[in-house]
Amino acid sequence: MHVLVFALLATVTVNEVTLDTSIIENTEDQWIAPGYRIADETILDIGEYGSPLSWSGDRNTVGFHPFFVDTPDGEKWRIVLAYEGEIVVLQEDESERRFPFSGEIRSMISSANGRYVLFAPKAEEQTQEEIAWSGYSPPEHRVVLLDTETGEQVTATGISGGVLIGNDGSLVAIRRSAINFYDSELNLLGTASNCIPEMGGWANGYASDGSLLVRVNTEDFSDQESRILRACDRYGNILWVTDHEHYGNPMVSEHGEYVFVLKSESLLCLDGRDGRLLWEQSHPDRTVYLTSASLTGAACAYPTDLTPAGVRENPLRDRYLITGRIGSDDTARITRVLFQSEQIRSMQPVSVTGEGFSLWRVFIGPRLDLSNYRLCAFSPDGALILTRKVSDAGSQYHITTRTGFVISSNGPRLLWFDNQGIHIVTLQEEGVSE
Repeated sequence: MHVLVFALLATVTVNEVTLDTSIIENTEDQWIAPGYRIADETILDIGEYGSPLSWSGDRNTVGFHPFFVDTPDGEKWRIVLAYEGEIVVLQEDESERRFPFSGEIRSMISSANGRYVLFAPKAEEQTQEEIAWSGYSPPEHRVVLLDTETGEQVTATGISGGVLIGNDGSLVAIRRSAINFYDSELNLLGTASNCIPEMGGWANGYASDGSLLVRVNTEDFSDQESRILRACDRYGNILWVTDHEHYGNPMVSEHGEYVFVLKSESLLCLDGRDGRLLWEQSHPDRTVYLTSASLTGAACAYPTDLTPAGVRENPLRDRYLITGRIGSDDTARITRVLFQSEQIRSMQPVSVTGEGFSLWRVFIGPRLDLSNYRLCAFSPDGALILTRKVSDAGSQYHITTRTGFVISSNGPRLLWFDNQGIHIVTLQEEGVSE
C-alpha cells in the first residue's frame, strides 16, 4: 500500500507491507527469500589476530567495531579490533594492519568510516569519581587518537566524558557541566554548556562527518516540559534550538543536512541548517525508542509497540517496523512493516543504510534471552530478505562494541560476531553476477 502524505514542506511517500512472521518463528537455521542465494560466507576466528584484553578477569575480551566503507574499488568491509598492546585493522582485499601501543586499553570508540580510533589507556589506580563513571577515561583523562590510514597517533590529556568521533577525526567530549569540541590534533576548538547528566545514547544525534551535534537541553532536567533540542557546529557554536513541541530522540544525517526527531507518536524531520520543521509523520502506534541511524546518507529505523494496557494484553496486537529515509533527490520515504506474533517478544534495529536496507535482532519466547536470537535483513520496500538463527552462548570470546552488526549499502552483505566467530555473508540475486 502506498500513501502520499503532504507535509509542511515536503511530500512523504509511505509504503506499508505485512510481514509473514511464521518464516521467522519457524526458522531452524536460516531462510533466504526466493530469488536470493548466499554467494559467499567467510568466518574469521577473532582469536587469531592478537591476545585478548584483560577487562573481565577470565573472560577473553576483544574490542570489535565492524563497518562497510567506500573505497575507490567499491564498498569493502572493515573491522577494527582491540587486543592487548595493539589495534588491528582488517579490510577486504588488503593486508592486515597493526598499530602497537604501550599499556592496556580501557575504552575505545571509532569513527563511522572506521578510519579513526580513539582509545583510553588503562591506569593502575582510579579515583572514586572515575569508578562512578567507568568506561569513559582514566584518572588523568589521557587518550590516544589513532589514524589507521597514516598510522599517526596523537596523545592528549584532559579529555573526558562521553566521546563522539567524526570521520575527519574531530571529537566531541560530553562532560557533566560542559561539552568540549576538538580537532583531529586534539586541540580544543570550543565549548558549550551542558545541562543534563546523561552523556550519550538517546540524548545525542551526531553527524558522521562531525559537522553537527544535536543534543537534548534544558534549564531544569526534572521538568520534562522544559526539554528542547540544541544544535552545535564542530566549534561548539549554537546554531539553533527547538521548542518543546519539536523535542525528542535526535538522529542526524551523515553531513548534518537533516535531523530526524523520534517522538512517542510521530517522526519529525528538521532542516539541519536552521532547525525548521520539514515534515512530520505519525506512527500507527507509540514507539519504544529503540533506534538505529545510518552512518551514511540520511535514514533511521525503529519499532513501535507501546499500546494501551488493555490492548497490549492481546498477543496478536499490531506492531510495526519502521524505516525512514531521504534520498539524494531529497524525497522522503517511509516503509512500515506490519506484523502480529504471539512468539516474537521484541524486534530491535541494529543497522540501517541510507538506501533503506535494514538489519534487526529478533528475540523469541516469553523471556528475553539476549544470547539467542534471529538476525533479519529487510529491503528498502520492507521485504524480508534473510533470517538467520544466531547464538552468542558459550562463545570463547566476549566482545565490547557499540554495534556488533552491520548491513552494506546495497543489502546483499552482512557482518556480525557470534559464538562461531566473525561472519561476513554475501547475498546475491539469482541470475545476477557479482
